[in-house]
This record gives sequence, C-alpha cells and structure tokens, in this order.
Amino acid sequence: MRYYHLVVLLLMLQITASAQTVNPPSKKKKFTFESGVEGFLFQFSKVTAWNIDQKTVPRFTYYFNSGFDVNYKMHQHVRPFTGIHLRNIGLITRPNDSIKTKHRVYTLGAPLGLKFYLMNEKLMFKVGGDVGLALNYKIKSFINDQKIKSNEWFSDRVAPVFASAFFGVRYQTFSITANYYLNNFFNPSHIASMNVDGRIFTIGLGFSVDNEKYKSSMKKKSKSLNSM
Repeated sequence: MRYYHLVVLLLMLQITASAQTVNPPSKKKKFTFESGVEGFLFQFSKVTAWNIDQKTVPRFTYYFNSGFDVNYKMHQHVRPFTGIHLRNIGLITRPNDSIKTKHRVYTLGAPLGLKFYLMNEKLMFKVGGDVGLALNYKIKSFINDQKIKSNEWFSDRVAPVFASAFFGVRYQTFSITANYYLNNFFNPSHIASMNVDGRIFTIGLGFSVDNEKYKSSMKKKSKSLNSM
C-alpha cells in the first residue's frame, strides 16, 4: 500500500508539472504601440520685426498631422513614451489689408514624455517635449490680387530644428494636445529674417487608437458577425 500511495503522488506531481509547462503564465507586454491623427490643428503666433509687433492671423490645418507612439509600461498608471510625428505648422502675418504672407513648414519629430492613465485607461494625460526636423518650407505672399509663392526642401530661411513643450489629454479615442514652440520660427542667420522673431502655439484636436484594444474590438466584432 505504501508503494501505491507513492506512485499516485508521483503521478500527480508529473501531471501538475506538465500542466504548467503546457500553459505557462502569460506575461503582459511591456511595450505598446499607439497611432494617432491630429485632424484639426489651430495655430496662433506672435511675430516681431525690428522689435515691433506684427499683426498675425490664426492658422488652421486639417491634414498631414499624424504619428505613432511607443509606450513602455513602467507602472500600471505611468508610461514613458517616444515615437515619430509628422506635423504641418506655420504662421500668417498681415501687416495691412493689401498684404498677407503665409509661412508653412513640415517637421518630422520625436516626442519624449510621460503618460498617466486613469479610469481603467479610458482617461490619459501626457506631458513632455518634442524635437522636429524641418523638412519642407513654403511661403505664399498675397499683394493685392497677386500671389507669389516658393517651396524649398531643408530651407535655410527657417529654423532647422523645432523644439516644443506639450501637454495633452485623451478620453477613450478623442484627444487634445497643446504645443508651445520654444525657438524662433525663422532662421536669424538668413538675411531676410535677421530681425524677425516668430513664436508659435498650437492646439491639436484628433483621435488616437491603441492597437491592442483596436485589434481586440475588431476580433469581437468579427466573432459576432460570424455567429449571425
């Protein structure tokens, strides 16, 4: 009988070990990816020329503002993140009723900051800094009924790099982000911009999608459609 109990005990231990080998405990992913689109970008600016304030006009864009974030799950509620963002930023000056000039630059940048998650990750706050490389610069001047424009890649007329501080909030998929750009929009070493200083503040409205949650919801929808 003693041997019988020993054999049963050994069999139970082996079955338990096999079960643990076949079904190891799942590990939560440390890195998550999140894509987003800033569908609407409101831009405000302050421009001075020869220390005299210039009249500016708020600028609005609704395309080519997108990117993705890489989040590191350091804590349940706190995640450092970085990523790649493409933005369309600029300013408009209007010294008088007959002259208006539009300046626009595309930047490719990388944010670095922290995200704070609440309400089971439905609510998220983010704060940090962003550095963007100026890719393409366009200027349009409207003088009475005449339009003059030029387009340059890696132009020396604007700053080569744009740095900003940002703060944002997201509820579910809707997001709002404010960026204040720390450097002069124009390149002071260029002869046309030597005495011109332009500062930009932007407010972006958009939506972002957590890829894992999006895939999960799509699988649920697919299963519900297949079951019909």
